[in-house]
Order: sequence, then C-alpha cells, then structure tokens
Amino acid sequence: MVQPPGRLIGAPGGTYGDDVVDTNLWIKPPGESDGTCNGGPIAGAWWPAAAVELTRNVTLP
Repeated sequence: MVQPPGRLIGAPGGTYGDDVVDTNLWIKPPGESDGTCNGGPIAGAWWPAAAVELTRNVTLP
C-alpha cells in the first residue's frame, strides 16, 4: 500500500504557512478504504493494512 507523504496518525499540528489556515482536520476514520485503488477493498470498508500503515513512524507527545 502506498500512502501520500505526511499522512500519519499522531498529534495534531502543522501549518500552511499563511495567516488563514492554522492546521488540518482529519475527519475520516483511519483504516477506512478510499476504494479499490492500490489493492484496497471497496470504499468505506475497513482496511487493516491501511490502519497499520498510518501508525508507522508516529511520535506521540
């Protein structure tokens, strides 16, 4: 499975470098499939491999 860079579970934070947006809000459950691309199940189905991948390299506060 290939995740876009910077997509992990962890402490909120980050900035877009402007005076408008302070941070990102993730509103999708980690491990929920976006669809069959990259070998995933149908959209909305639980995908354990995706959930595990999102926890790699996480640094908790």
